[in-house]
Amino acid sequence: MERRQGVSGGSEERARRGAGWAGVVVCALGFLAIASAVSLGATQALDERAVLALRRPEDVAVPRGPRGLADAARDVTSLGGAPVLMLVTVGACGFLWSSRRRRDAVWLGGGVLLGWGLNTVFKFAVGRARPSVVPHLAEVRSFSFPSGHAMMSVIVYLTLAWVLLPRAEDSRPRAYLHGVALGLCLLIGVTRVFLGVHYPSDVLGGWLAGFAWMLALRAWAAGPARRPSHPGPEPARAPRG
Repeated sequence: MERRQGVSGGSEERARRGAGWAGVVVCALGFLAIASAVSLGATQALDERAVLALRRPEDVAVPRGPRGLADAARDVTSLGGAPVLMLVTVGACGFLWSSRRRRDAVWLGGGVLLGWGLNTVFKFAVGRARPSVVPHLAEVRSFSFPSGHAMMSVIVYLTLAWVLLPRAEDSRPRAYLHGVALGLCLLIGVTRVFLGVHYPSDVLGGWLAGFAWMLALRAWAAGPARRPSHPGPEPARAPRG
């Protein structure tokens, strides 16, 4: 019976890893398709209409919605910025390291740093300028595609949701944590368009690239001998005489 359960468990793990790599391929292909369309200018007209739709017709410098919404959007969007994501990553790596999950700490920190590197490469490869049809309501300096906030928030928050509760016996806390992370990533991406610093295709490309990298990190970590470590209780020490 134990052997049968072990074989069944191994098959389920292989199936999950296969599904994870399939998700990587789908997201990567979607990202490449959007990047190609952006490079050819196929999305430009629709992107500009979407950005303009979020501003008042009589004054495109003023966003639609109640007063104070722009301030709230800036607060939310900061959760996907480099300073906050770096602090969250360092704090999570420190927690994992202090919990004797040092392999997980290195995996998480390395995965996030490589994700930042990939985002920089993508930005320079496409070289898309920021939206110019409306004034920006937040300070920006880099290229527009893909959105770094959208891509890195997916990588950081959804990877954290997985590594902190990888094998919880009750699936409800894990589902809740993933739901919170997804909602946060969605809000961060929407605020980038609302603030006029990204086109919708920038955000969508960032989400797809982030999901591809996040799923690749998960699939790699779930492989044989590379699963997130879970130290057991420390062995009892013999009393000193």
